[in-house]
Amino acid sequence: ERIARIDCHRVMMTVAPNKVFPADIAFMAQQGVLVSLGHAEAKGEDVHGALRAGARSFTHVFNAMSHMTAREPGMIGACLADRESFCSVIVDRLHVDDTVMKVLFSAKPKDRIMLISDAMPPAAGGPDEFQLQGRRVRRVQNRLNLDDGTLAGSNLTMDEALRNCVTLGVELEDDVVQRADDGTESALALGKLVLTATPIRDVLHRRQRQHRRRLTKQGVERRHRRLPHPR
Repeated sequence: ERIARIDCHRVMMTVAPNKVFPADIAFMAQQGVLVSLGHAEAKGEDVHGALRAGARSFTHVFNAMSHMTAREPGMIGACLADRESFCSVIVDRLHVDDTVMKVLFSAKPKDRIMLISDAMPPAAGGPDEFQLQGRRVRRVQNRLNLDDGTLAGSNLTMDEALRNCVTLGVELEDDVVQRADDGTESALALGKLVLTATPIRDVLHRRQRQHRRRLTKQGVERRHRRLPHPR
């Protein structure tokens, strides 16, 4: 009830389907909370029960969730088999193998996949070493690691996620931009919410214009430096 009363428009919350009862998921969904599933070693039957109760998405699929085997779908198998649910994914080519990413793109409808960054401070120019819940995180090349080598978030930005998708063979205009833009908007609009976030396509075009302006400015400055000093 406290979560449902939070005054921040729409709330998305990740729960473990093997720890939170379907009745509680149903109550949260009825109150307008967007329930996502993740961070759990749940069985397929737990996931199916959560989806029937009103859960609508999976949090960074393939990471921090039970794997699929021949006799147990786990969270990953349940996600891939359900074509109505949304799923977010970190396309930094570290959290998820390229081949596994291609399986996801083939299994889920394109309007059900959301690109996310799971980014930490270094992605925005922050320090290469910082504390996360009392544990040290260090940037090693492009990875963010705990001291034991475990991945701890990413150094990914959304434009890099888009480029990685294109590298994997996904058509930019038809698929990737929709995943980064419309997919998130659709997930957050499962009720009557109208999301007003800036579309990813607009962000990319703005960055291209800024890059061209920088190049033009640098060219003008170089030409200016070559001019003889007035006597």
